[in-house]
Amino acid sequence: MRQITLLLCAVLLSWWFLILPVTNAASPSLVPGLPTDDFDCPRAQPEPVLYKRNKLVKTSSFKRTSATEAIEKGVLTTGETVTVYHEGCESFVERFVFKLKDTSHPGNDLAYWFTKSADLLEQLHDKQNPLNLKSFAQALRKQAQKKKRLRLDDYIYLYKGIAPPGVAVGQVRKSSKSCETILEVVCFEQL
Repeated sequence: MRQITLLLCAVLLSWWFLILPVTNAASPSLVPGLPTDDFDCPRAQPEPVLYKRNKLVKTSSFKRTSATEAIEKGVLTTGETVTVYHEGCESFVERFVFKLKDTSHPGNDLAYWFTKSADLLEQLHDKQNPLNLKSFAQALRKQAQKKKRLRLDDYIYLYKGIAPPGVAVGQVRKSSKSCETILEVVCFEQL
């Protein structure tokens, strides 16, 4: 019995070593010099979300930094700016960092900033974006209206279930140098 097991293992190993170089030679992830994260990713490569046809977007630029990441910058018609960081593979994130001229509201007025975040996401919504920004905006608006204490970096899930999409207001920071408010909103979804 032991000899049969050893013989079977030897046959399988020899088959493995004969077939492996042939099947993997064409696999781009194993080609020297190419990063392995460029392939086998459920999410397609990041695509722009700041569309020039959007009334709020004055100008925008998009640059892929890897197969699964990109940075997008835009100037809004208000003169304010937004940077979108596209990240992830199986679960992907779009992190919006707004530089706003609005400095009249204190950073700890989170109900205001959750509502402001919702307004901005709703205005940037486009049907071509894989993340439904309107859904994230509605979740932020609903959370802002609750009497519950609001906190930064707490994810608000769009529904209950296994790995639901979520949104969080990551930070509200006053910039002393340029009289701006830095507002970070993180949207994510699992594929």
